[in-house]
Parts: sequence; structure tokens; C-alpha cells
Amino acid sequence: MVNYQLKGLILLFCCLLTTSCSQKSSERAQQILFDPVEKLHSDNRIDAKREYDNFRLAMDSFLAQPSVTTLGDLQKEWVYFHDTLHRFQFLANPSTQESFSILIDSWPIEPGFIDNLPMYPNSGIVSDVSIPIDETSLRQQHQFTDLSEAAIGLHAIEYLIFSRSLNDFVPSEDFRVKRRRVLLSTMVSSLEKDLNYYLNVPHFNKNSPPTLETLMKILEIGVSHLHRESLKLLVNPHSTFSNKSRQNLQNQIDLVEQILFQPVNLGSALVYIDEFLTRDVIHTVRELRALLSSDAKDEEIALRCSSLLEGLKHQLRSLITLLNVDN
Repeated sequence: MVNYQLKGLILLFCCLLTTSCSQKSSERAQQILFDPVEKLHSDNRIDAKREYDNFRLAMDSFLAQPSVTTLGDLQKEWVYFHDTLHRFQFLANPSTQESFSILIDSWPIEPGFIDNLPMYPNSGIVSDVSIPIDETSLRQQHQFTDLSEAAIGLHAIEYLIFSRSLNDFVPSEDFRVKRRRVLLSTMVSSLEKDLNYYLNVPHFNKNSPPTLETLMKILEIGVSHLHRESLKLLVNPHSTFSNKSRQNLQNQIDLVEQILFQPVNLGSALVYIDEFLTRDVIHTVRELRALLSSDAKDEEIALRCSSLLEGLKHQLRSLITLLNVDN
């Protein structure tokens, strides 16, 4: 009887030890994935801060001496900054998505809400002298009656520096020029405050260790966002004023590749969930890369890209479902 009890205790101990070792092994495997994710996210944060500083310097130079050269430099720095910020956004904490889309990346926008248009010479904040141009006022005006009524954010700035003429910023006695110059400077200062909060929100909850499912869901959310963006590529493209809509998608597909391949190498973990489904995911991502790098026309890009992204979204969801079944 004693021997049976002893054997039972030894067997129980071995089972507990095996379970403990298995859990630790699983945690180590997940950490191997998440360490490069954290580094990638941290590197993107550093890049975004650096590019904002470059953009701010270019804006100061442009307002100090408006010229074809300083305007071109400002436009170039806007594109660099927008690209790096979107790479950061792809892996950002999901809780920040709403503030990002409302305050920083508000889009689409209504140009006539910001400035006068040929058919409406007295329209916009620039023309309305009853609206003081300061940060408090702009935040009050932002999306006042409609989501497209943007008074702050990246794309309101994009409109001013890509669609307005150089003469619109050359100092003169025209009250609109004076207000427009103050408006651009105030928009950039407002953006800096929102960035200081947004870029410093921790990616993962430190009290809740990340899991493989966490990373899969972040990837799926990012791909779903890209799918919605691709559907608007012809009708209302992101970054329409700078004509960088296709580049936006390319930059974020780059990040998907970095997650699936190097440096994160998520694909090596997904193979153990379903080898054939993982192969489909990898093939779809490579097709997207080839399509966006091709000379295809925008209409073909929009239709094919949206179809591929929809497929990728469902492939990732299927892997998440299988992962939950296995757990």
C-alpha cells in the first residue's frame, strides 16, 4: 500500500515537473518572438521621433525663407515622417488607435474647411477672421460638425504644403497669408503634443505577458486596416495631396514581411499551427509585394490589392482560430 502511494506521488511529481518545463519552454519560445517585436517597435519609435525633428526643422526653414527649395525639402520631410509614423502605428498599442486616427492621422479631410478654394474665395479657417488661430481654437474647430472637418493632424498639414502655392506663404500684407503661415506653424506644434503622448504608450501591458495569439491579433488588425485603405485607393486615397497612397501600402507591407520573416520570423512559429495555411499567408504577402512594386495602373492595384488583403485577413483569422483550438 505504501509502495503504491509512493509510486503515485512520484508519478504526480513527474507530471507536474513535465508540465512546468513545458510551460517554461512555451514561455521561452514566445519570448524569442516578442523580443524582436519589441525591438522593431522601439526602433520605429526612434525613427518617428527623429523624422519629426527633421520635419519640424524643415518647416521652420520654409517659414523663415519660403522658396522652391525649402518647400521641396518640407514636402520631402513630410513624406519621410508620415512613412515612419505609419510603420510605428502598425504595431502600436490598440488602445491608441482612436486617438491616432482622430488627432494625428485624421483622414479624409475637407480642404475648404481649412482654406479658401477658387470657387469659394472666402471659405475656410484662413479666411474667417472670427476664428483665432491658436491651438485651443483649432482643437475646438477640429471635426466640429463632420469627421472630414480637420483643423489639425498630418493631412491638414499635407494639404497646406502640397496643394497651396508657394506665394500663399510668402510674407505680404494679405491677411490670409499671415493667417496661413500661423496656421501651419500652429498645426505642427499641436501635432508635436499629440505625438509626445502617442509615441510613449507601452506596446504591451507589462502585467500581462504577451502570447503568440496577441501578436497574431495585432497582425490581423493591421492587415484589416490595410484592406480598408486599399478599398479607398481610387475613391478617397490616403495621402492624396502628396500622391503617396501606394507608397503607404508598400511601407506597411514591408512591416508585415519583417514580422513574418526577419527579424521577428513569426512564420517559423505559424508552421506548427498549420503548414499549408502558413504557406498561403507567405505566398499572399509576396504577391502583395510584387503587385505594389509593379508598373500596374492604380485601378488594377486597387482591385487586386484589396482582394489579396482580404484573403490575407481571412488566412490570419483562420490561424488564430486554429491556435485557440490547440490551446
